[in-house]
Amino acid sequence: MIEVFRCLICGETYLGEKKPSNCPFCGAHTQYLIKAKLYKDVFKIKLGAVSRNNLKKTLKLEMNSAEFYLCAAKAAKNVELYSMFKRLAKVEYEHAEVACKYMKRKVPALKYKKKKCFTQDLKNLKDAYLQEDRAIGFYRQFAKQAKEPNIKRLFTALIEIETDHLKFLSKKMKR
Repeated sequence: MIEVFRCLICGETYLGEKKPSNCPFCGAHTQYLIKAKLYKDVFKIKLGAVSRNNLKKTLKLEMNSAEFYLCAAKAAKNVELYSMFKRLAKVEYEHAEVACKYMKRKVPALKYKKKKCFTQDLKNLKDAYLQEDRAIGFYRQFAKQAKEPNIKRLFTALIEIETDHLKFLSKKMKR
């Protein structure tokens, strides 16, 4: 029997017979997926100045990552890396969208920028690793600074998601 789940991080809906191990949209771990009938809009909160500023920084980080991954997908030399980079672009763009939902602003369009990446796959994998690692550092700081429980949860989840990306990229670089 199909059930309806909602993600407490991105707010997206998933239909399935069981809860997935990660949100298929933002990559959040299973503990952030709840039955839709229990969901309350996580984005309806009053933001403090620090969290608003950190969400602006998050938007910029995630848009840069999404554009990098889109470029890396187009530069990829095989279908597996193309697929991986394209999916990561969508996940990072979803993170940008989440920041916008909290700030009550329109999501910027994702643009392909040729100069955002390298022409060699290994260089793109290494650069992706560095970008994810840098983002984790920012999100640790932002989680500590957050006064709002929903924002603290967001940055905690982003740390977990980006850590998953680091592990995945590390394996890809060793092949």
